[in-house]
Amino acid sequence: MHVLYVGHYREASGWGQVTRDQILALDTAGVNVVPRSIDLGLAHAEVPERILQLEQGNTKNCDIIIQHVLPHHMKYDSHFNKNIGMFEFESFNIKHTSWVDHLNIMDEIWVPCSHMLDMPGIRKPCYLMPHACNVEEYNQEYVPLEIPSLKNKFVFYFIGTYNRRKHISALLRAFHTEFDPCEPVELVLKMNHPSMNSDDLAKEVYQLTQKIKEHLKLYDDLNRYKNEIIITVNVSREELLRLHATCHSFVCPSFGEAWCAPAFDAMGMGKYVIASKVGGPNDYIDNGVNGALVNGKLEPIFGENESFPEFGTARELEFDISISDLQYKMRHAYNNRGNFSALQQNARNTAKKYSYINVGSFMKERLNA
Repeated sequence: MHVLYVGHYREASGWGQVTRDQILALDTAGVNVVPRSIDLGLAHAEVPERILQLEQGNTKNCDIIIQHVLPHHMKYDSHFNKNIGMFEFESFNIKHTSWVDHLNIMDEIWVPCSHMLDMPGIRKPCYLMPHACNVEEYNQEYVPLEIPSLKNKFVFYFIGTYNRRKHISALLRAFHTEFDPCEPVELVLKMNHPSMNSDDLAKEVYQLTQKIKEHLKLYDDLNRYKNEIIITVNVSREELLRLHATCHSFVCPSFGEAWCAPAFDAMGMGKYVIASKVGGPNDYIDNGVNGALVNGKLEPIFGENESFPEFGTARELEFDISISDLQYKMRHAYNNRGNFSALQQNARNTAKKYSYINVGSFMKERLNA
């Protein structure tokens, strides 16, 4: 068996990291994989030496193709015995979009979370294929970042792209409503955006924080609120893991997540993860055992103007998190900050289940089916 894996593994993005991990997982499991990169013009990441070696493989020997790209980039090729589309999406209904037609030309579809298994309009078989992780990264010791304002504080944090779907406003509302400025807690926001420079992004995130505080109306003077630590500079993978080591509780309040690599990284680092009860986190977090899931409800999408025109319409559903339940879960994490060593170990143990060899073997079994 020789597998051609087409994806965006040279991208400096969460998607790029996931693609690199999936390729290495297949390789670890003994699959002859030949990767080929699709470049969408975004910033490039450092590619592992092993993937560079695998690129030297001959595609003429490949009898299976995995296309880990957006569905409108997927193409059926009869030269392969099996065409697999690896698909990730965050809302609950794509039957009114053109992506359904593109997905239905594949022989089968791999999805990372359970809620994507029964998508309306998809006629081809769908199989659950979770993301792999480099467990060895989590086993290393990382020196915490030197941020003076975080010393002797309990630190909530978020890492991700600055967009509507991440629902940062919910995190800001919950944090500032729940915690008094005199309490020893802090909030770190590590944000990125593919089309904004660091300075402009920092200004926009800051403006959002101020707007939220104005609308909360808790204090007449905005200076009475805690100041968030906003980080928008590009950092290396090691520095990102150092940030995880610096903080205590990762919060993911998204409208939807197919997986959420930063939340999973946090679990691998033994952090207390609080996430919306949807998508990937709903699969790998056992509420109260290795993290916390926040309740909410499915609602028609409203105000999504950052996606392709046919997406983010009110025909799709998204998960609207409960702010009050998010407050409760954050307060619980803070109040029990000295008593969740068992939860932290459970989180680490969960991450180990998604190692290269485990997920790679799972993919290999499916390829042989």
